[in-house]
Amino acid sequence: MCVIIVNKDGKKLPHGVVARAMAINPDGFGIAYLDGEKEVIKTMDYKQAFDHVQSGRPYVAHFRYTTRGATNLSNCHPFPSGDGVMFHNGTISVPTKDDQVDSQVIANLVGDMDPVKRKMVLELTDSRFVRVTNGEVEIFNENNFINHHGVLYSKNNVLTGKLIAVYGTLRKGYGNHSYLNSATYIGSGHTFDKYRMTGSGIPFLLQGKNAKGSSNVRVEVYSVNEWQLKSIDRLEGHPEWYKREKIGIRLDNDIVIGAETYIINDVSRHDDGKYFADFAEMREPVRYKYSTSRYSTPTHSVTLFDGVQETIDEEESIVDAISIPESIDCPDCKSTSVYDEWEDAYWCYECNDYKQPKAKPIC
Repeated sequence: MCVIIVNKDGKKLPHGVVARAMAINPDGFGIAYLDGEKEVIKTMDYKQAFDHVQSGRPYVAHFRYTTRGATNLSNCHPFPSGDGVMFHNGTISVPTKDDQVDSQVIANLVGDMDPVKRKMVLELTDSRFVRVTNGEVEIFNENNFINHHGVLYSKNNVLTGKLIAVYGTLRKGYGNHSYLNSATYIGSGHTFDKYRMTGSGIPFLLQGKNAKGSSNVRVEVYSVNEWQLKSIDRLEGHPEWYKREKIGIRLDNDIVIGAETYIINDVSRHDDGKYFADFAEMREPVRYKYSTSRYSTPTHSVTLFDGVQETIDEEESIVDAISIPESIDCPDCKSTSVYDEWEDAYWCYECNDYKQPKAKPIC
């Protein structure tokens, strides 16, 4: 998995994008600043990671998801590569020692090559590479990056989807959670503003913030695609019964993001005067043996943003859904290649390798 972010202008990233990057890739962080000589920082602390990517300085950064090697600081990107450092997103079959990662081997291999040969070698694969030398950036397989408002991302999964916050039966351990089995779990937290949640069995979040008896309601946040969102909208009777509205969420790591949740329209009918802060107070969740998600929110505390309302209201302008066919013809051998959502690439059984998809936004 992993994601490389090339931010040459030091732009502030949408907070939902940062939350996705941290949640989907929780196994370490590294950054090379472009305005200082060889300033490289690695950390397992996502408080520091957040501060770095939102510093306003130009950089190349990497959030890691472990596929090979141990999850530790040594295996965080970037790796020394000649007179520079190199970031990698992808998997390459090369011999490694002990808990060493393939990315480190490749970085060592191409470090002292002349630039033309280095480019030829690295672009033999569909992996994405970025090399930084004294503030100068080389990008390999650049056509496999996504340009989003002038910032390059090596994977589209931190950009796609709609963030929704669920507080009742859609949460883990409850009857409707199956609607979110294939969604990306971003993290748990509470509503930034206080709401009244009532209901016997079925919870109702009532219209109106910070009213008497209200609380910061416990929620889980997910990134869903267009089809998942439509399915949940039907379940919730949006917009006639419940109405999906954007509210502020403070995640457990103190990041404040905007997400949409379902608020009941008919307050007078469902306001019985008994309010809860957590659906678990009404009904205990079922403790399943197996988790539905690999993703987890980093537990490190992140300083709360200034200008919270701007954070909640900001328009991320992200792609809500990406059209990706289930299979394509392999560009090399022409046999059928099948899409693997975990690697965000097509697996060709004949070539025994991944092929990067050319995803197109749904218009």
